[in-house]
Amino acid sequence: MASEFISGFVPLFVGMMAIALTMQILKEMSRRDRYTPRYSYKDYHYRYTPKPRLMTQAEQHLFDFLSQHFAAHFHLFPQIHLDTLFDHVIKGQSWQGALSHIQRKSVDFVICDKQHMKPLMAIELDDHSHDRPDRVERDAAVEAIFNRVDLILLRIPSDWSQSADKLRARLDELLPPN
Repeated sequence: MASEFISGFVPLFVGMMAIALTMQILKEMSRRDRYTPRYSYKDYHYRYTPKPRLMTQAEQHLFDFLSQHFAAHFHLFPQIHLDTLFDHVIKGQSWQGALSHIQRKSVDFVICDKQHMKPLMAIELDDHSHDRPDRVERDAAVEAIFNRVDLILLRIPSDWSQSADKLRARLDELLPPN
């Protein structure tokens, strides 16, 4: 009778151990999947080449002008993304939605104070690409964001160099005194 009990118990015990072992293995595999990227950098075979210049020739011309006239008192940064300028994690809103709204948008230049690196103004150089319907919509969204956070966004037409003195006077008017 004892041998019948043991012969019935052994397969049940082996089956339960096999199930427990399988569950443990699956648990370890799922934990590893969670912390290990599915694709490593080696899985991608994208090719890249360096860009010949960081900004367009028109942007470079404006950058040189701004640097010459304002670099002694302010820091000037080109090609700044809005998610660098603005905090999107604000209580009561979806941080993912707020981030995705600003994530792929940038401004041509940001002027900051030298002491605290506080952004004082952003500048957009409006060339012909800003006339496209998608850019008009994007520009309106960017302007609305700047208005809400009370940060100056100065839009400069691409033919600004014809009135460089007026531009310098406008910047002097908008920036804090040295």
